[in-house]
Amino acid sequence: MKKYLSAIDEIQKRLDDLSPISALILDYNIRIQKMKFIMNPKFHLTTTKDRKTGNVYLETKVYWPDKCGVIKRLMTFSLGNMINYPLGSKHPDTVKAARKEIQEKLIKKFMIDILLHGIDNETRMQLLPKEQEMIKEWEVNGTLLAQYIKEDAAGIYLVIKADDKADADKKLSTLPYYPYMKIEIMTLR
Repeated sequence: MKKYLSAIDEIQKRLDDLSPISALILDYNIRIQKMKFIMNPKFHLTTTKDRKTGNVYLETKVYWPDKCGVIKRLMTFSLGNMINYPLGSKHPDTVKAARKEIQEKLIKKFMIDILLHGIDNETRMQLLPKEQEMIKEWEVNGTLLAQYIKEDAAGIYLVIKADDKADADKKLSTLPYYPYMKIEIMTLR
């Protein structure tokens, strides 16, 4: 019996050691699932009729994985009057327009306030070409939506797309100036 209990204790210790890894794997799986939803959102198109005006509107119900990976309805919103969708709610062009609108709503935007500190001019100039190259790549792939250089300080404001603040910080961490950045991340609507 004593041998059996010590074996159980040993297995529990191993499981406790794996617990942070399991949590990390679950988190990554949910992030991957959310990225798949952004690329190919799950939604249902319906029409609704306004009782007062009699106008018919195209409505979409969007589904999204919660923090445990369970698929739930995230939002319902109107895509506008059905007059704008003469081919109907099932037509591929209507579905394509709905998918684009949903993708824009699902991807969060963040304002990044960056102040450079502790970087000498020589290092700054040495890292500048790689920094500019990565910023340009972000512009091309749609990660960077806007950038504004500060007039009175060594810094910049960026508006980027990311899943959450941690993802925004992870993206910023790939920049050469990152070790010299004082960063404030704000979620935008």
